[in-house]
Amino acid sequence: MSYSIVQDVKDNHDRISKTKLEREIEGFITDADSIIDAFISGKYSLPFSSTPPLLRTISKNIATYFTLRRSFGAVTDEVQDWIATYYEQSMEFLKMIRNCEMVLVDADSTVLSVWDMIKSNTQDSEMIFNLGKLYDQDYHELLTTGAEDARYGEQL
Repeated sequence: MSYSIVQDVKDNHDRISKTKLEREIEGFITDADSIIDAFISGKYSLPFSSTPPLLRTISKNIATYFTLRRSFGAVTDEVQDWIATYYEQSMEFLKMIRNCEMVLVDADSTVLSVWDMIKSNTQDSEMIFNLGKLYDQDYHELLTTGAEDARYGEQL
């Protein structure tokens, strides 16, 4: 599932809507989505059931950048700098998501908690240091006397 569609990119800039670059735009969207996935795959479980609106905007803007750069590659540096803002702003958003400075919200306005998405690698593992449940642990007077056979949390 792509985060954006060709019409999103065409609607993003009036000069793109007049071009016939549909196949190229589809490729640019695929490239944009790959960049997005590379940034957020460590924070979120992919693919999403529905596209978060911010990811749709980022995908659309990166694909717009690639499309405008292809269409207007031989123009002045000022225009090139302006075209680059589509990419640079999107990359700033992705860095903020990666650094947990922004939280994605899906289309149903449900906060996608990063902690709910993290996969554990400790399933079926055996605890090395197991002192039992925290509320079963107690302070032992023997520790203050220098006895080495009793440790904090152990049953005597």
